[in-house]
Amino acid sequence: MASNFERAVVNPVTLQEKAVVSALRTVYWLGKEYIATEKYRSLLNFLKLQGCKDLENLTVGKNASYDSVQSAKEFQSVIAENIQSENTEKLQKSSFVSVMADESTDIAVSKKLVIYAKLISDCIIPKTHFLTNVTIVEEVCTASCVAQKIKNVLAARGVSLHKVMSFGSDGASIMTGRVGGVSTLLKKENPFMINIHCMAHRLALCSSSQAASNVATMEKYRQLLTE
Repeated sequence: MASNFERAVVNPVTLQEKAVVSALRTVYWLGKEYIATEKYRSLLNFLKLQGCKDLENLTVGKNASYDSVQSAKEFQSVIAENIQSENTEKLQKSSFVSVMADESTDIAVSKKLVIYAKLISDCIIPKTHFLTNVTIVEEVCTASCVAQKIKNVLAARGVSLHKVMSFGSDGASIMTGRVGGVSTLLKKENPFMINIHCMAHRLALCSSSQAASNVATMEKYRQLLTE
């Protein structure tokens, strides 16, 4: 199915291929608007009611209808691969790269590590790109574990750690510890890299109840944000 999708994107000649391109756009829109993939078929039916003629040719033969949730997931996979390929090319072309990482959990409370990269575009404009959301299978997630996963992600995209000029994080000890934090471990391989404590997290620390309790202005600011 993936090869059919790719052909449809490159050379949308037949009515069926035009229908697949329309379906790809539909799936892409669902993702951009944070709408559940389960709404794919419902949205297709609505678009047909609105007069989207191309989608009427989405059924190919007796068995291939491309309007199921499974089809939507395969569309998503093709789109994701294309976006990742473009991001990898941009990463490799950029002279310098910044990496941002943060630990999180998914809906199943599995440990994850989300990684972003900021790079310089062809127009000399810094842009941030999502790289991946790595599942952490280790029971104990150490700084060494996080640092290795970041290096693995970069290596898989053909990006040298020596191109990474800064590392941004939430400032947690596992990320910024002077002895064995992630930034410290990365700087051992690239001493020119600088460590950046996220400004939003620093502001949150400044305006927390403990830090702001004795400062009237900060206490008022904290109340404004939390009440």
